[in-house]
Amino acid sequence: MKISALLMTVLPSMLVAIYTFHYGRWAAKQRLRRGAAGLYLLAAATVAVPAFTVWWTA
Repeated sequence: MKISALLMTVLPSMLVAIYTFHYGRWAAKQRLRRGAAGLYLLAAATVAVPAFTVWWTA
């Protein structure tokens, strides 16, 4: 597996996941529990899917 492919794929998705996670924290503070849970799952999927794709094709 090339480290450059991993960085080019996973790093941008990590940044998006961090932003989404923080939005989920805000939603939890506003007592929007289901929305916060969905945002946490979305943040996890945002990193997991590209990382799995890179791992599968390597």
